[in-house]
Amino acid sequence: MIVPVPCAIRHVDLARPLEGQSLGPGERALLLYFWQDGVPFGRRLLLPEELPVPASAMPALAAAACAPALGAADALASDGIAPSEVSVVVCTRDRPDDLGRCIAALLRCAPPPGEIVVVDNSAVAGRLAEIVARHPGIRLVHEPTPGLSRARNAGVAAATGRIVAFTDDDVEVPENWIEALARPFADASVGAVTGPVLPARLQTAAEAAFEFDLGGLASSLVPRDFGPDFVRNGRLLAPEVWKIGAGANMSIRAEALRDAGPFDERLGAGAAGCSEDSEFLYRMLDAGWTCRYRPECFVHHTHRASEDALRAQARAYMRGHTAALLLQFGDTRHPGNLRRAFLGLPSYYARLAVRWVAGKVGLAWLDPWSPSGRATRLPSVSGWFQGLFYLVPRRGGGRGRTG
Repeated sequence: MIVPVPCAIRHVDLARPLEGQSLGPGERALLLYFWQDGVPFGRRLLLPEELPVPASAMPALAAAACAPALGAADALASDGIAPSEVSVVVCTRDRPDDLGRCIAALLRCAPPPGEIVVVDNSAVAGRLAEIVARHPGIRLVHEPTPGLSRARNAGVAAATGRIVAFTDDDVEVPENWIEALARPFADASVGAVTGPVLPARLQTAAEAAFEFDLGGLASSLVPRDFGPDFVRNGRLLAPEVWKIGAGANMSIRAEALRDAGPFDERLGAGAAGCSEDSEFLYRMLDAGWTCRYRPECFVHHTHRASEDALRAQARAYMRGHTAALLLQFGDTRHPGNLRRAFLGLPSYYARLAVRWVAGKVGLAWLDPWSPSGRATRLPSVSGWFQGLFYLVPRRGGGRGRTG
């Protein structure tokens, strides 16, 4: 989807009179989020040709945007795990400015978590010590071997809470994040809680392409429970595990971590590229647990701003996803994983190739992706091919410590 940038993000409170929307100075598109009682229930992208929107049209627009989430909404649990029993783990590598903003947001949480553990995954220890030292009580763990899964496992080993809440250094959480994520754990069958990962800004073409062409991280605002049947019913056709949530906003019961095993250190940034989160959740669901996805457990994520970074991300994401499919088949023998890796993904790329040809011969309407989104296609195909062979020399590797 071609979204002109900068695309302004506006937050509309449904409890207030709805005002008309128009572009402000320097804005070229609008992304509206509709909120009720502090929870995002709908979103609507408005392109220049749809603007301005008069106030009289806003109720219908908001109702249409919020209908799926409001129709599926359930009552919030009145209690759950005490926030003091939540350990937050932030994994970081050579991004001190991002980490500073992430920590500042976590320290604004009310109620606060029981502890915050920062895992420094840089090769040389000590670079982040000054940032962490500004905030007494935050624990710093150094994991010198690169890999997000290794860093997550190091954080799990250091955490003492009944719930381990993961977020990334390029994420900022809202003040009620700890309270919101702790509530669903009142249900003893819930092993993990995830939620939306909202874009913090959409100022560049790469940021917009990641959100609208590639689908962002976890953009759904519809509450949903993912139980064991989500995996087991997908044996013949691999389930769309990315819908469960993202590691940037993922909280896991310590018991479920012990039950399903640690993060696979062959996956994730610094290794295959990604999918260490979805592969763990796949195993957790297959072990009998439930993951509860709730819109009140939202966070804000800063997307990659440059096109070079976006292309590298597309390659890494598909390499990790493909490698995870092969690992999931190895664990469960669910043939749907092989079907997606060897049939589903090639078919998807064939359709993208047809779109590209259509665009070149004047049928641009058949290829609605933005130029930045199209530029990720070849890196994505390269990542798929690399993922098919990534695990070949790593058969002796596997999952790390359990904590």
